[in-house]
Order: sequence, then C-alpha cells, then structure tokens
Amino acid sequence: VLFLGIVVSATSSEVQRRHQARGHSAVEDVEGQARNAVTGAQAATKFGGFASMMIGALFNGSLNSPYHLFASSAVGLATSAPELAYLVSFVLGILACTIVLVLFAWAIGKQLHCRTLLVPGALTGFYWACGYICALYATKYLGNNVGYPLCQTAIIISGLWGILYY
Repeated sequence: VLFLGIVVSATSSEVQRRHQARGHSAVEDVEGQARNAVTGAQAATKFGGFASMMIGALFNGSLNSPYHLFASSAVGLATSAPELAYLVSFVLGILACTIVLVLFAWAIGKQLHCRTLLVPGALTGFYWACGYICALYATKYLGNNVGYPLCQTAIIISGLWGILYY
C-alpha cells in the first residue's frame, strides 16, 4: 500500500506537469527542440527518482526482517528483551554507515555543515530510535500483520500535516 501510494503520488505530479505543458504547446521549432532537450534531461532525473524510490521502498519494507531473524536465533531467544539487544547492533550499523558516508562526502569535497546540523540530526535520530523501539514492541505484541502497518500510519499523519497545515 505504501509503495502504491508513492507511485500514485509520483504519477500524479507527472500528469499535472504534462497538463500544464500542454497549455504552452504553441512554440517555434527552435524552442521546441530546446524543450525536447530539457524533457530528455528531466526523463533521466525522473528515472533516477523512480529508481531511488524503488530502492527506498525495498529497504523500508524489509526493515524488520533482520530483527525477526535475530529474535528467533539462539542469542535472541536467550535474551529477555531481544528488541533492546537488537537495537544496539542496529545503532552500531547505522554509526558505521554514517562514518562511511561522511568520509565519502569529504573525499568528494562536499561541505557538511557539521556544527549547524549536529544537534538537529542527533535529536531527529533519537526521536526516530524511540519510535522504532515502539514499532518493534507493537510488532511483537500485535503481530506483523497489524503492528507494523499500524506504525506506518505515521507517514499518513505527517503527510496530512504537510498538506493541511503547511
């Protein structure tokens, strides 16, 4: 359902863009050639965006798979709170990936604005981790068919805030 929502959203914005472009279709050949070149560049950008969306949907959809493997392993079964034990390894994995990405950004010369973004980024990560722990408990006690989709309603609520308030 989440994937279909993303596809419908991307498609609707593309349909709206094409509809607006039809209103300005009376152009000369030279301008039409320039517009076709821009459209080709936009198509490559759209493909990159669609590929990124597919990869993100795949990763988001499989977010709890490592937890379920850990919880059913010998270590997870021996632990009284496998959610918290799993979160430690999850945080270490996020930290390792962050270090690799920061080193890559420095290698290509990107300016990172660490002083400006450190506190907001750390707070956002903390809030996300609190929500993820709650999602793990919801999935544990309500099951994968009810708990995880119920946690995903946060996307709908934040989307509605963005649409209706901002």
